[in-house]
Amino acid sequence: MNQQLISYHFGGKAGWDAQSATIDRPHIPLDEVVVGFLHASQANPAWARLMLWQNLSGGPTTQAATASTTAMVTDIRQRQAKGELDPSLDPASVALILFAAAAAPTMLPLIADAVRGNQMTAEEFSRTYADQLALLVRNLASPPALDQQPTTPARRGSRRAPVNRQRQPPGVTKD
Repeated sequence: MNQQLISYHFGGKAGWDAQSATIDRPHIPLDEVVVGFLHASQANPAWARLMLWQNLSGGPTTQAATASTTAMVTDIRQRQAKGELDPSLDPASVALILFAAAAAPTMLPLIADAVRGNQMTAEEFSRTYADQLALLVRNLASPPALDQQPTTPARRGSRRAPVNRQRQPPGVTKD
């Protein structure tokens, strides 16, 4: 990354490091990390747009960008090994999908406005989008085994609602 661009957009390396630190937290659940990146890109759209510009310009990738991307995929892999993500998902694809989803409202503001329409304010949409993004990320986890499913109803925003997997065929009643 160009030092002049970092100074202009972030007030120097300390500002860049502070912005980057908001998304590098392996001890925090993935849904919170992704929503944290969403909030970071909304709080400092110049940061998100600079990343977009760098990617669209076709210039060479910096060592720092490569290291950051590698760390992101490694983090996804580690979370997957701990059960935070379904093992059938490809960590590299998940990293790119979540990165794009978190940055979408900032990098695609006209589309975000069109999707929002007149249904809600920008602030309401931002909260709803963050909630839905977190829910989507939580639902990327493997479902618990049948014998480990909770018996109480799931609270709003919890990992997944219990599923009744022992359905009766149509027309058959349970005695």
